Amino acid sequence: MKPLKAIKYILSEYDHKVFNEYRKVEALFMDLCIDPMYTQEVNTLLVAVKMRVPKELLKKNEVDELRELALIKQMIDDYGIKRDLAFEAIFTWSDAIHGNMVHKKLGSTLQDLKIEAAKGDMNKQFELGKAYLRGFVLLEDTKEIIEKDASKAFEFFMLAAKSDHVEAKNYLGYCYDQGIGVTKDSKKAKDFYQQSAKQGSLNALYNVANCYEYGIGIAQNESKAFKYYEKLYKKGYVEAIYKLAWFYENGISINEDRKHALVLYREAGEKGSSQAQYYLGQCYQHPSQGEPNINEAKKWYYLAAKNNHPKARFHLSQL
Repeated sequence: MKPLKAIKYILSEYDHKVFNEYRKVEALFMDLCIDPMYTQEVNTLLVAVKMRVPKELLKKNEVDELRELALIKQMIDDYGIKRDLAFEAIFTWSDAIHGNMVHKKLGSTLQDLKIEAAKGDMNKQFELGKAYLRGFVLLEDTKEIIEKDASKAFEFFMLAAKSDHVEAKNYLGYCYDQGIGVTKDSKKAKDFYQQSAKQGSLNALYNVANCYEYGIGIAQNESKAFKYYEKLYKKGYVEAIYKLAWFYENGISINEDRKHALVLYREAGEKGSSQAQYYLGQCYQHPSQGEPNINEAKKWYYLAAKNNHPKARFHLSQL
């Protein structure tokens, strides 16, 4: 079992109770992570466990930046752990106890879920589709694990969409867009996005805007994309703020306005957009004018890393 799966398994076994017995956690790690190729990662995670598990679990969405960065420094200084591995270990464990990667209760047994889905319960069909798309979803009652399976994800999304499940249509669009469990088909992706958007899905409307911006299954039309992003912005859709900032910064379908773009990037970052947070980290680390502000760069990279931005952790580890 890989280290990340071991963390998830341990958390599910203990049902989010406080981990007071480090040796018990250590024993579970050693039992679970027996593959020798993960020896270094397991040892690093054990150090993270020993240093990081508090007497009371941190509440979800409470970020203690200074504590986590201090723990990372201690891992590097006191234990001789490589910087990038230390960052990954702390963030992995932190993600788990914050609830970002832990199991989700879907029902009593996988068989029960499939029976309900077969009877036509579109919500169960949709939940199963998401579980197979995401992978490693744990059923609390039986400890059964739903592994990632693109074909099954597509199958359940299609069943739910046939029952007119709005978000299932959006997910079907995503499957066709990315070629998940089905042959990639941009036109079908756009069609399903539009169907879902017409029924009120803001997620789908954002995807429709993307289709117009990049010419996915339809002729590229950046002006239309901009209007859709504006509409989403007025409805409070966070990622649309980032998109509008990009359009203003680069003068796409609107007069270039870098000052307004920065205001929008900051607004998006403060509201949780990982892309905006990463961008702000880049701006402060490599400003077009003036001196770098490393503390501000760290702050924004840190927030982006907590939101699982793929590049943020690397940049943070290099500062």
